[in-house]
Amino acid sequence: MIRISKRNAIRMVSLFTACFLAAVGFAIKENNLKNYYIMLNRHNYSKNLEELSACLNNIEITVKKVLYSSSASEFGGLAAELWKESGVAKNALAELPYNQTELTVINRFLSQVGDYSLFLTKKLIVGNEITTEERDNILKLSTAASGIAGTVSESLTLFNDGYWTEELVSSIDENYISSFSESMKELEETLTDYPTLIYDGPFSDHMLTSSPKLTENAAEVGRDTARNTVLEVLKISPENLHEDTDENGTLPCYTFSTDNSETYITKRGGYIASFRKYVESINSKLSYDEAVKKAEEYIKNIGIEGEFKKTYYFADEGMCTVNFAYYENGITYYTDLIKIGVSLENGELLMVETTGYIFNHHEREKREPQNTEAAAKEKVMNSLEITDTRLALIPTSGREERLCYEFVCKGKSDHEVIVYINANTLEEEDILILLKTDGGILVK
Repeated sequence: MIRISKRNAIRMVSLFTACFLAAVGFAIKENNLKNYYIMLNRHNYSKNLEELSACLNNIEITVKKVLYSSSASEFGGLAAELWKESGVAKNALAELPYNQTELTVINRFLSQVGDYSLFLTKKLIVGNEITTEERDNILKLSTAASGIAGTVSESLTLFNDGYWTEELVSSIDENYISSFSESMKELEETLTDYPTLIYDGPFSDHMLTSSPKLTENAAEVGRDTARNTVLEVLKISPENLHEDTDENGTLPCYTFSTDNSETYITKRGGYIASFRKYVESINSKLSYDEAVKKAEEYIKNIGIEGEFKKTYYFADEGMCTVNFAYYENGITYYTDLIKIGVSLENGELLMVETTGYIFNHHEREKREPQNTEAAAKEKVMNSLEITDTRLALIPTSGREERLCYEFVCKGKSDHEVIVYINANTLEEEDILILLKTDGGILVK
């Protein structure tokens, strides 16, 4: 039998007591911390839910005003208000507990309501009328706004009554779907009359369903053909090339890889959609001019026919990325872009990105400007000194194409400015500032 001295017994009891008290203290601390996070989450949810509810109520009222407005100035003010409120609402909704992938209609509504109103404002400003169909769309937006605002208002009441905040208490350490999420999903199912909005804007429904124009009628190629394209164009050794999982999204591709690169080849047409080689570190030795010349050589050998003009370039982390635009009949097509990345250490090809070209390039009718260069030049501000002029096809936010005169100008303080004047309507379509930095040339 082991005998324990009185002194050692006291020490052991003291040690056990200290451990027990430490454990109790830790448990209390953890519980307090848990309660703190519950309180913090409740506060954040309450704040965001109140903000979302207020924004949606404002949107509901403002859309009704839009429905009965006819002047461009009033319409513009209401559109700006919708744009602001919908932006705040989207931010608030993103902070609430719901499955974001399932609320497609509600997120679409918040993206489109302000954007569509701005589109209609532009129509009024240039003297066009809003059509009956467009008025019907506003009415449907108004109906959707009322439904969403009502559901969120009910959720706010339930939250304040503690109905779904209890889920937060019981599931603080778990992923859960809240009553709020369920109510929003039910609302989605009732919004069956939400309009399909096709207009010139970044949130138009046709932007979500656009297909790659270059490949839509191209013949399918087999995996072996795609593999040979990678080997021939990118000069990769066969034993180093591996086959990866196919990409079956909007632009279906075969995927290949090496230890330090990835390549996507379109299943239709067999074009290089994307190539990227990853290099750990690069010591910049080449000048930008040398890198651009290398890029001009590479673009001739990537399997895409046609003439391309270099536009702008930018260098970052040892790679110089050069943008090329398709060029035909004296027109630069800024819609049809290809990017080539070149190593500033040894001129090696590090990146090819052709998706801009693949999605936009198609057979076009020959375009002739309806107005002269001289007439377009009169629309450029007198304070700008024009140094170069050319024809260009530029994209709008809704993926329409506008034929413009591109005026490269020098402004005050030697700012370089590019002004685009519509060659058919003589409207000013866009203004860009040319930024020359240590890393290259960009436009904003």
